[in-house]
This record gives sequence, C-alpha cells and structure tokens, in this order.
Amino acid sequence: MKESIVIPALDPGPEILNLIRDLMGMGFFDQRNVTPQSADPYSRNKIKRIMISYLLVGGLCLIFSIIYSRYSHGVTSAYMTFLCLFPLLLGAVPNMMLLLSGFLPRPFRAVVNLYGTGLAAMTLSSAMRGIFEIAGTGSDLQAVLMIAGIIFLITGVLVYILQSVLHNKRTGQSAA
Repeated sequence: MKESIVIPALDPGPEILNLIRDLMGMGFFDQRNVTPQSADPYSRNKIKRIMISYLLVGGLCLIFSIIYSRYSHGVTSAYMTFLCLFPLLLGAVPNMMLLLSGFLPRPFRAVVNLYGTGLAAMTLSSAMRGIFEIAGTGSDLQAVLMIAGIIFLITGVLVYILQSVLHNKRTGQSAA
C-alpha cells in the first residue's frame, strides 16, 4: 500500500479523485484504469512528425511576416518580425530534445495537446499584435489570448514534469 501525505483541509476525497481520473483518462494518475491508447506515450515517429510540423509552421510564419512587412509601408513590429521564433524555439527545439535524449520520457497526449494549444495561441497572439501595431491600433483580446497561451503552455510543462516524476518513481530512477 502506498503511503501518501494528506493535508486534511486540502484532501479532495476519493470521489473527487475518481472523477478527476475519469475525466483526465491520461494514464499518469492510475495506470490500471486507462485505455491503452491514452496511456501510451507518443512514439518517436509521432514526436518527429510534430517537430516537422513546428518547423513548417515556423517557415510559414516567416513567409507571412516577410510578405506582411513588404506591404506595411515601412512600419515594423517586433511581434511580426520574430513571429516565427515561437514555433521554432518553443515547438521544434523541445521536440528535438525529446528525440535526441535517451532519458527523457515521451509525453502523453494531454501534455502534447496542452503545450501545442498554448503555443498556437501565443503564435496567433503575436501575429495579431504585429498586425495591430502595423495598423496603428490595438486590442485587449490579443493580450487575453497571449495570457491564455502562456497558461496552457505552462500547464503542459507542469503536467510533463508531473508525468516525468511519476515515471521516475515507477521505474525507480532518481530525478537527478
């Protein structure tokens, strides 16, 4: 039987934990109640395809920003100029690190979805901000989209860290 530290004021109870397990269905809470498809981490080929997708999106963002700046009548925006760095640095590089390292556990679907959603929102927000700055206007919704993207991205990273810690605990490896 596993021992766990329970803080009485923060103990959600078994009903809430079972509900969370059912809703999440990811496999990092309890391996026994998970379908094989959702518990299986992404394969190396899937991670490679995701990395190539981020490289293509980065290239498309670069082409978009070059074309948009050509017709912007000399007005520039750093958000538009560096638009391609979001998918390249935050998308392709982490996936390349997963491919090249032999010790990092592969992420589950929830991690990839949360992280990808956050990255897409941040990239779109940067494009919108660049367009607004070039047009000489602004919008509060762009800032909300950026904040939501950052929250999704950080949540994806935190869930991956939780997944890694649980993976190391299961396999008996240290988190050094």
